Amino acid sequence: MVARWIAQGELIVVYEGCALQLGAWIDRHPGGRLAILHMVGRDATDEINVYHSSKALLMLERYIIGRVVEPWVNVKHPIWLLRADDGSIIGGQDGPKTASNRAGLQLQSNRGPATNHPRLHRAQLAAEAEEQEQQMCLRRTAALYQCRYSEYAVETVRCGLLFGGFVYLLRCEWYVTPSLFLGFITGDSATDTHIGASIAGLCCGMSISWWKSSHNVHHLVTNMPEHDPDSVTSTFHRRRLAWSCAAELLVPYQQYTYYPMMALARFNLYALNWLHVCSPRVTQLDAAPWMRPVELVFMASYWALFAYLLVWRTLPSWSVRIAFVAVSHMATILLHVQFTLSHCSMPTCDLGPTESFVQHQLRTTMDIECPERLDWFYGGLQFQAGLVRNFCEKTGLRYHCYGVREGNGIVLGRLGQIAQMVEMMVACQKAMAEGRDGTMQQTGT
Repeated sequence: MVARWIAQGELIVVYEGCALQLGAWIDRHPGGRLAILHMVGRDATDEINVYHSSKALLMLERYIIGRVVEPWVNVKHPIWLLRADDGSIIGGQDGPKTASNRAGLQLQSNRGPATNHPRLHRAQLAAEAEEQEQQMCLRRTAALYQCRYSEYAVETVRCGLLFGGFVYLLRCEWYVTPSLFLGFITGDSATDTHIGASIAGLCCGMSISWWKSSHNVHHLVTNMPEHDPDSVTSTFHRRRLAWSCAAELLVPYQQYTYYPMMALARFNLYALNWLHVCSPRVTQLDAAPWMRPVELVFMASYWALFAYLLVWRTLPSWSVRIAFVAVSHMATILLHVQFTLSHCSMPTCDLGPTESFVQHQLRTTMDIECPERLDWFYGGLQFQAGLVRNFCEKTGLRYHCYGVREGNGIVLGRLGQIAQMVEMMVACQKAMAEGRDGTMQQTGT
């Protein structure tokens, strides 16, 4: 019966054996609509526990409509199955459609299973879940999930020293050198959002709501080209990506342009953040009505400080200004490379609704091994999976962890493979088109 309700468009998620009807909550969910839509029909116990505090979990009781027959077998919600001719999906940001709206839709085919990542049987999944719960208990006992507020003071002092060095070098008229320094909670949603908006907006010119809107979904459906917001082909972006002359020119050489593109990536982030804040999506993905004006104020303040007071009023000439802006933004290449190392070379196939949350994260994620003294340099981004070595050894799941050089080599190698595949596909398409044109000409004569 639950599966039939889901097929009819009901937003039902399974948690701890209970069926949650989340239709009344989805528009107020701080993590956005898509985070819920992608969990409809699934046992989302692991995902919900990982993402939410104990206070938030207590709110789930009001949405329980009954218990499901266990063990629950995940079913696919229409958001996973159907894609419209124009590239949009049922569900999307506007929620699932009824059967009368399904005309002109075609089934999405799944990619084949990834090598070295076999499907787990039900008994193996149960053993994995039990082992995961034991690991979670050990981490809670070790207080690994407790925020150590004293560490914020240490980081504040560290950042203050860096900023002091930046100001000192600027006063010494070493204009390009200090530009390198520019690249670098409480549990209450509203408070944390204000803190995040002030840091992201005022210090970096970024939107915290843009990050939340994409990143929550990204870690639920990591590396799925149709749904992961980090994929340019994702339906999250509500656009159809056409093959263009520019793509045909650049894609074959993408392994060579990878680092230059990463050096310019911050300018792309500026554009994405402003497009997000100025679009209706910002009000759809966050329940707080004050989100847009707060972020606009902080982001505008960043540009007033950086572009006007610092670059325009402080630096003496256009050559110095251009060099300062270029170096300060290119210095963030280290951060953007680390972003892409985590997932870009990992599998993009869909193993279906029976794949567990933990297995999916491990299958699509790469960690980077580095000396402990460099942890601050990487900002923790090198540990996307982390603390799972013992768990993987006991459950037989594969943990991908490589050194910095090897990780970069894997990404560059994968970019080269994809470039070769695309070249072959384009050549085949052109050959087919030429053959079809020749056949039509012969028929006409």
